[in-house]
Amino acid sequence: MTAILKRVAVVAAVAATQLTAVAVKFDYPFPLDANGAYTANVMREYNAGAGTTKPVVGGATGPGVSLEYSLLNSVDGAGEKTQWNGGTANDPTKYATVQYTLADTYLIKEFNHSYLGGNTTPTSYQISVSTTGFGAMTPVVSGGTPGTNQWDVLTTPVAAKYIEYRWQGTNPSYQYIMLQEFRAYADGANLPAITTTAGFDVVAMRASGPVTATKVSGNWQYDSENNIIDLDQFTYLRGAGGGDALVVVDLGKTHAVQAFSLGFYQGQTWGSGARIELSEDGASYTSVFSQTTSLGSAKEVYLASPVDARYVRLTNYGGSNGALSDFQVFGVAIPEPASASLLLLSAAGLLRPRRG
Repeated sequence: MTAILKRVAVVAAVAATQLTAVAVKFDYPFPLDANGAYTANVMREYNAGAGTTKPVVGGATGPGVSLEYSLLNSVDGAGEKTQWNGGTANDPTKYATVQYTLADTYLIKEFNHSYLGGNTTPTSYQISVSTTGFGAMTPVVSGGTPGTNQWDVLTTPVAAKYIEYRWQGTNPSYQYIMLQEFRAYADGANLPAITTTAGFDVVAMRASGPVTATKVSGNWQYDSENNIIDLDQFTYLRGAGGGDALVVVDLGKTHAVQAFSLGFYQGQTWGSGARIELSEDGASYTSVFSQTTSLGSAKEVYLASPVDARYVRLTNYGGSNGALSDFQVFGVAIPEPASASLLLLSAAGLLRPRRG
């Protein structure tokens, strides 16, 4: 853990000779995943007591364009879509924008925007950023018709607190533009310190190498279990009925887990609910959430206090065939023992924060 921590800030109370840590915050230089992608999606963060932090979302539509589904759907972590009706197909004059105000300024290296299908994409798009406001935007990405799961990697990371996505022109064969999710990923090499008590999606970050998923019971369909951790809204995992279906996600190392998000494809559900259990060793599990009524859309689960865990076991009660697209786990990696000692020294003011 020491190798990936740039700086540690500790809020502590000292009484006589006893040190009591009140809150520990870690600064992440976000790592790359196994494919070299920058996988810290700064659009969704969980901080203790504040819930899931999403950007403030606004936007505008051009003449003859109407917004039919909420702009917030583009950052819900699920398969729900933001939809515009352009009135007619193949109209290059139609356009709309979405404006995202982030919680902080980040160095962004990569953008991802996904669409419901090939005929729901615009004929061109542009992404602009700013650190001061939407009145002073700088274009950083522009292109023709995007792919249904479009990734745009910048040559040089850009500082951004304000992000504007603009589409231009309705599809030659369809009048509707359907944006499913918009993501912005922090640069893994040059990121300045970001302090958080619980952090970003551990599954997406892959901070300790590839996160893995394993089916541990029957009653699943042929879908790959990796579909719930592949950051792709168009892949999913479905039960086969006939009994509970279980899958285990290995986070790679122990984390202080605080929240979860289950993103279902296009409003689908698990009709009999679900259970989430946590474990440090993969053998002994503790249940932290159970719901026996229908569960779906973008379900968010918050724990009252963090639980140390490496393994997350997810049970689909009854093996429902609803399609789960994404399973997100919000948390922060637990320091190794040597790093924990440094935390206490830092809290006591005996060490100066190391920057690098």
